Amino acid sequence: MGRESDLRELDAALRELSRAVHRAAERLTRMEPLTQAQAEVLRVIVHEPGTVPGHLAVVTGMRPSNVSTVLRHLTELGLIERETDPADRRSSRILPTRKAIENAARIDAARTRLVLDALDTVDETEVGRLLAAVPALRSLAHALHDRG
Repeated sequence: MGRESDLRELDAALRELSRAVHRAAERLTRMEPLTQAQAEVLRVIVHEPGTVPGHLAVVTGMRPSNVSTVLRHLTELGLIERETDPADRRSSRILPTRKAIENAARIDAARTRLVLDALDTVDETEVGRLLAAVPALRSLAHALHDRG
């Protein structure tokens, strides 16, 4: 295989892994399913309470109109609240509800447990390779984020 083909395989493997963990965590927690975009926006809101819609668009790489749609759905589910930004009354800050914070903790715990349990079934040599790849994967994530 050539470099481009290998990199496509890496991309496909990363997407497959992400989808598998996302779906398995939803099944395990028996929570209302969220799309990956909704889950990502909610993750940012939980970790950065008070964020603004424009920031969400930048960090998720979504169009502002799509962020608005996701925020509307998350509001309907009772996962977020909007408050007027005291520094600029024309804009709103997005805050997670208690339900969102509790759900995020459950999902994080479920995701961690799923991955750890799955790693127990993987050959130790392969686990070592995965662990050795963590710095490179983080560098890739930063490079993608910076292009954002």
